[in-house]
Amino acid sequence: MEGTFPGGSKQSVGSIPGVEGQKKHDDTLANYPVKFRQSCLNEVMTTPTLGYVILYVNDVAASLAFYEKAFGLARRFFHDDNGKAYGELETGATRLAFASVALATEHLKQPVVVAAPDKAPLGVEIALTTPDVPALFQRAVQAGATAVSEPATKPWGQTVAYVRDYSGFLVELCTAMP
Repeated sequence: MEGTFPGGSKQSVGSIPGVEGQKKHDDTLANYPVKFRQSCLNEVMTTPTLGYVILYVNDVAASLAFYEKAFGLARRFFHDDNGKAYGELETGATRLAFASVALATEHLKQPVVVAAPDKAPLGVEIALTTPDVPALFQRAVQAGATAVSEPATKPWGQTVAYVRDYSGFLVELCTAMP
């Protein structure tokens, strides 16, 4: 049996270098060396990219308005179908999106844990990078965000501050990593 292998060479299965004792005509991938199998998989699979971060909220329209005012993000999309709402903001390569709890429950077929400003933050944060953390921190607080920690320069050289949005999600404001 002949096939094309990594690097473009054509060889018969029985003559694959490093596969001593390989049965001729046995073309199951499991019988090849690990390094060869991995190279085949790498050629077939593409690396995924992060397209969206979706926060489940009670009021999508209010969340979009808050992020527009607090952080200056631009609305990309909004749709509301009788309370089953979804909206996106432009944030660069990855979009920040919001889905209503009703829509999430319908899609997931189970309830979700919702952030709340009067409860401890969920174990996740949104990080927004900016060259001027103090200015964005002040803008966010003036727009109604709750200050969690003032801007501070970390030992690795990054300036970081934290606020909570109106729904209770933790938002990190930071400079890019040095």
